[in-house]
Amino acid sequence: MINLEPLVPEDLKQVIEWNINSTPEFLLQWSGEFEYPLTREQLDKFYHFGEKETGRLSFKIIDVMTCQAIGIITLQIYKEISSGTIVKFLIGEESKRGKGIGQKALARMLHKGFTEFCLRKIKLYVYEFNKPAIRCYEKVGFVKERLLKGVRKVGDSYWDMFEMSIFEDEWRNRTH
Repeated sequence: MINLEPLVPEDLKQVIEWNINSTPEFLLQWSGEFEYPLTREQLDKFYHFGEKETGRLSFKIIDVMTCQAIGIITLQIYKEISSGTIVKFLIGEESKRGKGIGQKALARMLHKGFTEFCLRKIKLYVYEFNKPAIRCYEKVGFVKERLLKGVRKVGDSYWDMFEMSIFEDEWRNRTH
């Protein structure tokens, strides 16, 4: 069982610790933008704590059995188009990956987005090679909308990315 609790500046130290032994590719894979090694400055710049109008809702994923943070999830809301994008999502505790926790966290975030913020659509982006993440997203109802070719140069190769989305009515049909 998990809960989502608001991410606060003090939580960023844990996000850095989750990434100490990661690779530059892994950091890029889950963050989409952070440079290796992950620093507090990068996180502070992204999260803009104290700025109310960013439209960004950031949560830590809490394991209710241990009361420990095991991941993060962030939703960027675009009120003018009743839409949102999952922009950061990480199960940081490696021992918790592959156990369905990501699905539960996404389900909670979809519920927040569609019921509390009346969004019409939520989307996300995922690298084409990240099959476990794609399976997770599909299990909660996201569908692939399009493939974006060569969006990121990493070393001598280019990474392709899927845009995936779920509409509020599709979500309601799955949950009722």
